[in-house]
Amino acid sequence: MVRHPGFLAVGPARARLLNAAVEAVGERGYVATTVADVVRRARVSRGTFYAEFASKEECFGEAFLLGCEVFEARLARAVLSAADWSEGVRFATRAYLRGLAEDRCWARVYLLEAWHVPDLRDAAAGRLAERYRAGLARAGLPVPDGEVLYLLAIGTAETAARALREGRDLAALEEPLADAALRVAVPVDGL
Repeated sequence: MVRHPGFLAVGPARARLLNAAVEAVGERGYVATTVADVVRRARVSRGTFYAEFASKEECFGEAFLLGCEVFEARLARAVLSAADWSEGVRFATRAYLRGLAEDRCWARVYLLEAWHVPDLRDAAAGRLAERYRAGLARAGLPVPDGEVLYLLAIGTAETAARALREGRDLAALEEPLADAALRVAVPVDGL
């Protein structure tokens, strides 16, 4: 079974390898995962792996970024029925947390294991910061500095990561994370 539908667009062997990379890293961790783990899970030969990817890093990088696209599409769908930006933030926050809670393997990859590859982590945070920026701009609200939005994105991910590490319910973070995003967009007087 292919974990993320976005993987199917790259061909069956590559999709199986991408899926296997996410599952192996989600289960074993990035550092402990080897090409042999990915090949075994994908049920392909090492030759097939190396015909598609130069390294574990390349395979995981592509799997992670495609997984982010699928995850972000879920967030985009969540805000379609929102009446305004504030409601959209709440809907997207709920979708973010539910998506992570429903797929603990992806949550571990997205929130914990990607830290081992700083370029990927920065890309994911930058993409989330861009979603905030675009939403604010569409709503006609002032757009804070890009570093502030990046900080919001990293803070959101790290708060969810801590809850995941501690085995806490991710849904309990909905209000504080949504409130933080709303305060960045529409600061309270005096803060």
